Amino acid sequence: MRLIFGEKAAESEDITKLVETVDPQMRPALWIDCGTEDFLIDQNRAMHAHLDKLGIPHHYSERPGEHGWAHWDAAIQEALGFIRRALRI
Repeated sequence: MRLIFGEKAAESEDITKLVETVDPQMRPALWIDCGTEDFLIDQNRAMHAHLDKLGIPHHYSERPGEHGWAHWDAAIQEALGFIRRALRI
């Protein structure tokens, strides 16, 4: 994230702050699925805990895998089903 936002993200760019202020009627459906060997697993777990603490509905799952196609290929059908339900299509 430092490559995108620099050493310290502005509060307007901090997703943990954004989820606290978004209008509940405007919240998108949230899907978080992370491999247990993914280098982002700690950040995903922290966001999941933060969303739970705020009472914000979301899907969260972990499965074995790294940050790559093998993991994403295993999760895509479930993710597409989630998206279809969220969009009611």
